[in-house]
Amino acid sequence: MRSFELFTAVSNVLLPFVLLIYYYIQRQHLKIVPHPLVWFIGFSLVHQIIQLYTNISGTQLWLLQHVFGIWHLFITVMLLKEGFNTTTQKVLLAIVGLFTLLWFGDIVFIEGWHNLNSLGLGLSHMLTLLICMAFLLNIASTEKVMYFQRLPEFWVATAFLQYAALTILSVISYRYFFHLNMIEEANSLLAIESFANIIRFVLIIVALVCYKRLYIR
Repeated sequence: MRSFELFTAVSNVLLPFVLLIYYYIQRQHLKIVPHPLVWFIGFSLVHQIIQLYTNISGTQLWLLQHVFGIWHLFITVMLLKEGFNTTTQKVLLAIVGLFTLLWFGDIVFIEGWHNLNSLGLGLSHMLTLLICMAFLLNIASTEKVMYFQRLPEFWVATAFLQYAALTILSVISYRYFFHLNMIEEANSLLAIESFANIIRFVLIIVALVCYKRLYIR
């Protein structure tokens, strides 16, 4: 296991762990933190521990990646849907339902359970990217843009947006080298996703600080 891959894998375990400790210690001041965000941090810790084990042991649990792809889109919608009107919220939930069918069809009939479902994963993060962009545009169209840096939801949306963008790059690159039968190079490019995850956790830390300040105020 390469040193950079080990660094990102360990960091992706430590950061959600630190986030959960911070949330527990400051829980009296973080009552307004959305429950889906806490669920995401907890699930991420479990996911990253398993991912670290698979990296060290040299195995791959693709089923975990399949589940994480659809879970990621679901959490994004749950976190940001309040920033849209009622009609848009219903559309977002319908998109999640439709994507679930496409995701299932991809891993059963197209790419299989034992490979990275690059089609489903890429589509999941593309939808996440568009949802986050629409959410940030909504902020930009209101007076909130004057103090956006104090909005916790801005940092949450930014965290998921950059992660989705970099993961799309990672998945496209992986698929390209995989088709060239350059398996080792393809797998190494998945480190882009791990690095993007570190950035996401750092931005979520900023969001939690903003939630605390908002509650105290």
